[in-house]
Amino acid sequence: ANAYLNAPTGASLASGSFASTTSGETPIVEYAIRPSSLSTLNDFLLRGEKRKAFHYALDEKMWAHAMVISSSVDKEAFKDVVTEFIRTELGVKAGETTNGLESLRLAYSLYSGQSSTAGMQMLFFRPFEINADWI
Repeated sequence: ANAYLNAPTGASLASGSFASTTSGETPIVEYAIRPSSLSTLNDFLLRGEKRKAFHYALDEKMWAHAMVISSSVDKEAFKDVVTEFIRTELGVKAGETTNGLESLRLAYSLYSGQSSTAGMQMLFFRPFEINADWI
């Protein structure tokens, strides 16, 4: 069976009806965007301070805002945002060796314009422990 056949439609996401089918799952992470955060972001942009705005959005974990704003700054700013997103949202937690999200880390890294070498580093980004048997 094709896993994509069970993917939500835009209408089900907008109505919230998809959430009821996945309510048994524990979210990996949840964020809330406060009106004051949007106001601060707006103030930075009104003053033409795009770099400060995307850094603020990063600090507040406002990923979509950070990506949109940084994409208008320069390629390096966008790469920085995507790298932080990958590490925060898709990274392996301490004590784990894998989380099954390696292909997403690699794809997003490459989509952001990073080199294949940098992409491979993101693929295997995790705390590294030396095994005594290797020495």
